Amino acid sequence: MSSLLRIIIPSSCTAPVSVIDAYKVDASQIAIGKFFDQNLAYKDSIDVPDIHRDTILDALLAVYNAEIPERDTVVDIFDIHILFKDMGDVYAQVDTTFFSLSDLDSLMNLYNINPFHGIFSESHIGFNVQDKYNQLALIKEFEKVDGLIHANSLYFALDGTDIEAEIYNDYVELIYSYPWDLCPMACQYRRFWKFKVYYDCSVEFVESYGDSNPELNINSESNFITLSLYPNPVSDLLNFKLKSNSNSLKLEVFDITGKKVKTEHFSNQEKGEFKKSIDISDLKSGLYFCKFKSGDKQVTRKLVKE
Repeated sequence: MSSLLRIIIPSSCTAPVSVIDAYKVDASQIAIGKFFDQNLAYKDSIDVPDIHRDTILDALLAVYNAEIPERDTVVDIFDIHILFKDMGDVYAQVDTTFFSLSDLDSLMNLYNINPFHGIFSESHIGFNVQDKYNQLALIKEFEKVDGLIHANSLYFALDGTDIEAEIYNDYVELIYSYPWDLCPMACQYRRFWKFKVYYDCSVEFVESYGDSNPELNINSESNFITLSLYPNPVSDLLNFKLKSNSNSLKLEVFDITGKKVKTEHFSNQEKGEFKKSIDISDLKSGLYFCKFKSGDKQVTRKLVKE
């Protein structure tokens, strides 16, 4: 559904550390992709320079903080991040006659890389690599070591949720996409949401386009209840703000096994906005799902209990 009236919403480029860390991985992957697409010298750098990553990171955080329904779609409902590309763990095939792990000591110490054995066979060694480094540049350095036959990503490239970015003079364009059917090998359908993020951290939703899926309510942002859930992660008191066309609301909380662990009912004298809080201090730490139902609409949000 295209946006007929484009409105620029003030937002913020700051967020809790856990949120920043999650989107920093996305921003680094986007930056690394541009290094290779544009054949920049940085493609050979294991570290991703902050100046290339942070412009994209700020834009991602601005969308995360924007109070618009389309933000709820890409952040809360579908939790769109990039599947690992050119980042993460590495495995190496070695000639055990000549190879010595100590030859990689300087590289492992510099980038805090930890080896582990027993992957595939004794001639293969796995390496835990933090997801902030340029994996392809690191593999190049690995393959300079005597006795190391070749190195590769430990995980196959999979098809899934994605975020693309283009940097312009006045704004950063972000395109989030959510796929379905035959994922993660070769997704058949995909929906896109496009945003412009200006350098003062304000956000403009431009349009959504692509395939539709009524079962997922994709291509129908207006069908979702407008909802803000905070703080998330949370330790005790969970707050929410919800706009609805009904004066009654039911909240059910489920754990990751699907077991219902809490039910709350709320009512207002008139239709409109609910601003409520619930105490979840009695729940164990972990991932939960909050299902809100009001009138004929319902929506589910992920919740992390600290």
